Amino acid sequence: MKPSLAEIPVLTDATPALLAALDEETAWFSVPSGAALINAGEPADGVYFLVTGSLAAFRPAERSRHNLLGYVRPGEPVGEMALIAREPHTSSVFAMRDSEVLKLSPDSFDRLIQAHPTLMRHIARIMLARARGSGASPRAEPRVFAFISTSPTIDLALRART
Repeated sequence: MKPSLAEIPVLTDATPALLAALDEETAWFSVPSGAALINAGEPADGVYFLVTGSLAAFRPAERSRHNLLGYVRPGEPVGEMALIAREPHTSSVFAMRDSEVLKLSPDSFDRLIQAHPTLMRHIARIMLARARGSGASPRAEPRVFAFISTSPTIDLALRART
């Protein structure tokens, strides 16, 4: 079942009528772990909202390498910078885990911004935080941890609770 745009934090203050209209226009799809959602140099073709999973943005570097820019968490948009600038993407975005994404076309995004101007302020804040590259952001911290005992005498449950 396709998730609702009302579940996306950026859209929480949108009217029910607008959400219903946009719900009809969004495309919902899965991105397998390791697959590219966006490739640097491609034209902007919409705004993607991560519903579940984890994405990471990388800037191309020398010799086919990529530098990590940051992680995209559920509820966050990706691709909005290139769409607003109407320029090709400068970074690539890959799925770090199997992920589900909702996509708004450029026309749908423009209608949303026209109908809900305060939404642009929120998106602008996200873009500024990303542009400033605040590497200490708690949103970039790992969210999944594994504890592995190196000895049978270590109480893993106690260590995890601590």
